[in-house]
Amino acid sequence: MEMPDAMEMIFQSALILGRRGGVEDLMGDAETAALLYSKAAHLLVFLLVEAPSLILNPPFSLTSRDRYRLRSYIEILNRRQGYLRSNACGISQVQRQAMPHLK
Repeated sequence: MEMPDAMEMIFQSALILGRRGGVEDLMGDAETAALLYSKAAHLLVFLLVEAPSLILNPPFSLTSRDRYRLRSYIEILNRRQGYLRSNACGISQVQRQAMPHLK
């Protein structure tokens, strides 16, 4: 993906955050993983939605392939984040049921 320098930095930062989220996910830290996935997705949404409307020199534009790729990354990050959050809610409910004195 060819992008102006600032946009490339945002894209690379999103990838780094997503990878760090994956590491935290594998290490069992669902809360941190979900936060990192969320940050990565927000940066990618910025590139997909907001950045093309900015007045830049050189202008920022995305090919249809770039847009597809960004949408795919966003969908994957959101899906994983949703899974982690729903699992955390499920675990929390199970813990409350197992330990009624904590309610």
